[in-house]
Amino acid sequence: MTSAKNLPPGTPKIWSWGGPPADARHGPPGSLGPTEEILFELCRDLPQCGTTKPLSLRLYVILYNLIHWHVSQLPWTQKRKDWLRFLYVTEEREKGKTMQEACAAVAKRLADGEIVNGIKGEPSPAAAGKEMVKKSYQSVMRSLPVEQRPRRTRKRKTKKS
Repeated sequence: MTSAKNLPPGTPKIWSWGGPPADARHGPPGSLGPTEEILFELCRDLPQCGTTKPLSLRLYVILYNLIHWHVSQLPWTQKRKDWLRFLYVTEEREKGKTMQEACAAVAKRLADGEIVNGIKGEPSPAAAGKEMVKKSYQSVMRSLPVEQRPRRTRKRKTKKS
């Protein structure tokens, strides 16, 4: 992980609070949030963006990291776990896997932790067995309006001769 202290001289301090995010689920280890300097910079530059000048890449990255850090601090509710499992199962189903195969793959993916930038992550707080993954998927499916549910596809059974 790149730290602001290890950057070459003259490099902007984009990742001022500990480097880029470790992965999509967790903030950087030991992350204490943005510094007062970064928050001051945001308060100073943000009101000028949009109408008088476009949002700079630097400011965009700082805002992205601030939002990512904040989201990583939120507690894992059951609803959040269910939705993550639902999204992963839907992704696996789109690859052509059966429901059983998709649930098993998602259970393994969540329990093993994902590899991001060559670093193996920790198990997700949403980790569960394949039956619980399936129950979460079905729970979210029932909560969706019919028109928003993914289409169900079934393989046709071939007649045995």
